[in-house]
Amino acid sequence: MISWMKVLFILISAGGFLAACANDPVQVVETPVVEVEAPAVADDSSNEYPQTLGYTQQAPTIDPAKGYFVDEIADGVYWLIGGNYQTLFFTTGQGVIVVDAPQPIGTAYLEAIQSVTDEPVTHMIYSHAHNDHVGAAGMFPPDIEYIAHQDTADRLTGVPDATITFDDSYTLEVGSQVLELAYIGTYHSAGDLVIYAPRQKVLMVVDLFHPGSAPFAGFGVTIDLGAHLQAHDLLIEEYDFDVMIPGHTGILATKAHLETNRAFILSMQEIVQQAIESVPADEVIQTCIDKTIALWDGILDNLEARVAANCTKMEEYVLSQ
Repeated sequence: MISWMKVLFILISAGGFLAACANDPVQVVETPVVEVEAPAVADDSSNEYPQTLGYTQQAPTIDPAKGYFVDEIADGVYWLIGGNYQTLFFTTGQGVIVVDAPQPIGTAYLEAIQSVTDEPVTHMIYSHAHNDHVGAAGMFPPDIEYIAHQDTADRLTGVPDATITFDDSYTLEVGSQVLELAYIGTYHSAGDLVIYAPRQKVLMVVDLFHPGSAPFAGFGVTIDLGAHLQAHDLLIEEYDFDVMIPGHTGILATKAHLETNRAFILSMQEIVQQAIESVPADEVIQTCIDKTIALWDGILDNLEARVAANCTKMEEYVLSQ
């Protein structure tokens, strides 16, 4: 389990710690302080969904016979996980709104829906165009509404075309549900969407980060690291949410998880900037690897497996600025 006291200590004293880790003296620029709090666990017996925040700390058990797990995490909001993927669908009283169609979950998605409601699927939202998340969309009825950002619609292959497209934002109202869809930049790929249920304070942002884990290689293979970092700022500062569906792993994310990920990116940026100014060019990546591991070991999972690719991406970004 993450040591949240260690996270807070590191974020407050990061600048001094980085200097102590350096082999050669360097000028230390103070790392921005981010106060990180551990995700709260709901203990209010009046809460209709007391298990939801528990899922931010402990992944549920998936029945191997089914290959998936589904649960209602807020009013009419269902969380579906399987094959290291996760997504959402919504019951509305007038039909089901599905988000994405991850290939590893496949037709089990239909089974999960049928296990909780008799409502037919009437709308599908594409979070982005990558087939690992949307490649099974053809299993849904062809006459439903398919919704996507225009950039995503232009890139869809092998799946139903989008019937509703937009450039900036779109509000979807169906029965009892209201969803706010927004484009906040190319944080991962062209046409990435934020899917937000404001009444339930549930947010879905796919492939931005993995809660409790180091970023996937190249910060989630982002095409724009600047937009990737800016997305963290915008989501933290402008969205009121209790839980976030990140698209992968077995747990839900919280704003505290997102703040920790932002702090990781900022600390790596500072490490790389200092390394560029103080060591030979061919030593920058290894310096980044060593200092990042020293600073974040025990806080984020999968750190050593992913740190080299992330250091490489960060060096490219810093040199481009």
